[in-house]
Amino acid sequence: VVVTDGSSKSLEHLNCSATNKRKNRVDAPVCVVVENYVPAKKKKEFKEIDHYPFADSLVALATETDAFDHYDWLLRADLDTFLTEGFATWSPPRMVVGRGSFCFPGYKTCERLHKFAAKQNLTDAGVDNIGSGWYGPTAIIRECARQASNLMVTLSKEEFSKKEKERSYYLQGIKGWPRWHYGVLSMYAGQLAINNCSGPGGFDKRADLLDFPSSSTEHPSKHPHLHTWQDHHLFSKADFAAGKYDKMNLSSMEPLHSARDYALWVAMVGNGKVGPRPLLHPPGSSALQPSRHPNMFGTLLDDLAAFFKGSPKL
Repeated sequence: VVVTDGSSKSLEHLNCSATNKRKNRVDAPVCVVVENYVPAKKKKEFKEIDHYPFADSLVALATETDAFDHYDWLLRADLDTFLTEGFATWSPPRMVVGRGSFCFPGYKTCERLHKFAAKQNLTDAGVDNIGSGWYGPTAIIRECARQASNLMVTLSKEEFSKKEKERSYYLQGIKGWPRWHYGVLSMYAGQLAINNCSGPGGFDKRADLLDFPSSSTEHPSKHPHLHTWQDHHLFSKADFAAGKYDKMNLSSMEPLHSARDYALWVAMVGNGKVGPRPLLHPPGSSALQPSRHPNMFGTLLDDLAAFFKGSPKL
């Protein structure tokens, strides 16, 4: 499901369209586009955070649309992430979240969030450093996104000064980090929401399955979802954006066996630096169950590469 403030025309080469609809849960998968989404900065209920650049990562997921109705589970993930073959057959028993990194020893960041939760009468399961990766039943994920969207507004109003909310303060100077930082407002709100909204079924925090570091040399199929952290270890999104991998000798890469090499390979294919190839795992090589349709993943890789090579503003 693609939510965009434009049209679906730029996605037609991937068979993505606003006219694609799933009528029930057994329909074949299709790429559904939700067009003309109104960004948070243009909605009066989010005027308080109309200057916050990451609000739509939550608000778009909570937007009123029937496009999500015929999906049992939803995955929320940042753009600087990678899905591996392991995701195709991963079936957790309940909602799973990944690892964040905004509460550190010696700082009272999470203590402040717990106090805020108590003040707002929120359920607090006591789980800290919740990541941006969420995977769970559709209704729960959407409700968590709705709560997190509203919590961004409340946090901004009640817990940040005018100075702390200035872009020159929190974006350019990165001031306040890691003590109390407006740049991760969506992460703070997400943690508060997840602890409150998961219902009687609860949730699991699994850093090995969601938001696993893309710098790891572990087997990629053990980790369905990789996340690029703010560092310069291969694979680094900062180094990739700076073109530091463009002239690398890729002949020794092991994308079938190393999460780090897998992330680099996918990124380089998407950037047109190398040609795609199927990423197949020999039987029994994965800690998760291998895909029943191994060639499908190579095709998916080609499609993703084509998409990111000419990505519209989403």
